Amino acid sequence: MKLVKATDEHNKALIDFYKQYSYAAQTELELVRKNIFFQHYKIQSDQHTTYLLIDKEEQIQGMATLLFRDAWLQGKKQVIGFATDLRVSKNRAAIISWSKHFLPALEEEKKKHNCTYIFTVVSNKQTQAYNAFIRPRKKNRPLPRYFLYRKFKLISIHGLLPFSDEKLPGVTFRTAEYEDKDKLLEYMHIQKINKPIRFIDSKEDILRDIEALPYFNLQDFVIALDHKKQIVGCVAPWVNPALEIKIKSYNNALAMSAKQSLKFLSWIGMTRPLPNVGQTLPLNFMTHFFADNPDIFYSLLRHCYDSSFKRDILVYPHFKGHLPSLPPKGFIHSKAKFGLYCLLSPDEPVPGFLKPSPYKDPPDFEAPFLF
Repeated sequence: MKLVKATDEHNKALIDFYKQYSYAAQTELELVRKNIFFQHYKIQSDQHTTYLLIDKEEQIQGMATLLFRDAWLQGKKQVIGFATDLRVSKNRAAIISWSKHFLPALEEEKKKHNCTYIFTVVSNKQTQAYNAFIRPRKKNRPLPRYFLYRKFKLISIHGLLPFSDEKLPGVTFRTAEYEDKDKLLEYMHIQKINKPIRFIDSKEDILRDIEALPYFNLQDFVIALDHKKQIVGCVAPWVNPALEIKIKSYNNALAMSAKQSLKFLSWIGMTRPLPNVGQTLPLNFMTHFFADNPDIFYSLLRHCYDSSFKRDILVYPHFKGHLPSLPPKGFIHSKAKFGLYCLLSPDEPVPGFLKPSPYKDPPDFEAPFLF
């Protein structure tokens, strides 16, 4: 087998290969890239490379993508990478060949982009990946070492309990207007600038990232205003047009029971039903979600829930130890557990920022690009 860099000519083959592999979560999911496979990466960065493992019949047996972005880590500007979409067939020859090729390719890309560190995300449900990479039986395999940086959960909002708290009466919630642009960018800059990992250093950087989201602009933000008309919270609900997530199966009795319960409670208006097998999961990602305190966070989430489509599932990340983004009481929700890991070479020393620090601000990674 040989390792090659993907081009536009591999587009259809990549889409077909990608959707063969289910994604383990609370249910079994099928991730489908629409039309242009690489669009999901282009939204995030201009610097990305997809590696393919090709067999003698020119069939794809494995893939992985590396993205690179300018970032500020521990206050220092540097290039960091993000490894995603690792897929390898169960063919033993493919697994052995991949373990030989992956580390050299990783080192080559790090050197090419002058990259310091590469991060990746692994779900707790991905037992095969856990056993292969995070707690391998053999320590001498030529693979990068995975070090946990921060645990997080993707919170999915399914409903609202009766008699839940109303939104804060002294705060106004509305969609942003053009006149709010400067204040909104300034507010987000203040919220992001002290994060341990961030991808911005100015208001112009924030605007650039927002403009990179297809079918989205500043006027799609929801903002919270206090009695002095100052912004005290914001969120940007966004549906990723490059990715479709379908229910492949409800893979256990608990998942099926949850589906039936949500369907029953939806008849009395408490919840939103989950789609049937084969249907699309209507995820609405709460990006750029900031609030001055947990009460404003709850109120913003409540406002978005009340004003969203009746089948939408609102999703946002909660990093361990970040108390303001804890799932508010009153919402019926589910959670999928993940770990954000740093990939190090076998002989690379462990950097200080990987020491446990669960109560610091979360890194600046948005939910649509964390899996």
